[in-house]
Amino acid sequence: SFHKKNGNKICQRCDACGNTHAISMDSHKLTTFISKNCLQENENNEGHNSQESIPTEQGATNNANDDDDGNEDWGDDLASNITNLDIHVKSMIQSEDFDNLVHEYCEQFISLLKKKKLANQLNDPLSIQELIIEAERLKILEKVPFFVPEYLFTDQIVKEIEVYKMLLQKLCAKNIKGQKYLLHGLETIIGTNNEIRAKLFNTKGMSKILLKLYEEDIIVEEVFYEWYKKASKRLVDKAISEDIRKYAKEFIEWLRTAEESSDEEVDEVSNLRSPSENDLGH
Repeated sequence: SFHKKNGNKICQRCDACGNTHAISMDSHKLTTFISKNCLQENENNEGHNSQESIPTEQGATNNANDDDDGNEDWGDDLASNITNLDIHVKSMIQSEDFDNLVHEYCEQFISLLKKKKLANQLNDPLSIQELIIEAERLKILEKVPFFVPEYLFTDQIVKEIEVYKMLLQKLCAKNIKGQKYLLHGLETIIGTNNEIRAKLFNTKGMSKILLKLYEEDIIVEEVFYEWYKKASKRLVDKAISEDIRKYAKEFIEWLRTAEESSDEEVDEVSNLRSPSENDLGH
């Protein structure tokens, strides 16, 4: 654990034996962050315990609540933790206090993603595995799909989903939050990129994109339904977000019909295969 000692020094203390050891103030960005924020708060609150919550690797303080499906907007977690990325998204994410560590980690991943794309390695299994390992190491795998559309997609999104489907499948496999963030990332580039919006901001364009994501097993049914329920308020203009869902309505209705038909077929097959009482008696 960390605590303040002798003015502006930062010390690490072993909770088991109680020994303390001073840390060099310029040894890491984390110590600089603690010095500028946590220690100043300690000075202004002398009556409080000297141990202050510091950011965790997942971009939340020790007493912060994790993002869950009950949040008002899936984009809130990103908006409160990540900013200043060199993309259109930076103007859409509104945040006054963000976690420098999460920002730094996302920049590291994006740098590797750019490098792999430049080398034409984004459909190479070894390179994809390297990207997944990096995202897991940085503990940002759930957030990463939000940024992928900005760096991979143009107004040829349907074709590009096919090109990068192996990467998208790996990023989103068993990653429900990641799938939600992927849809938010797509929504953001449609709302902020004029060329993409001019070509795909219609029922036909949205239907093709969402169908491709579904057919390639990148996003599952329940994620589409949850995304469709509520327009985003923080990542794009709400009117654009509402129109995107209006254009997605045809796909959502088709998906529900297809799912119901599939369930009925399964029930019919089950009934045909179930042995009758007479069969059991023989």
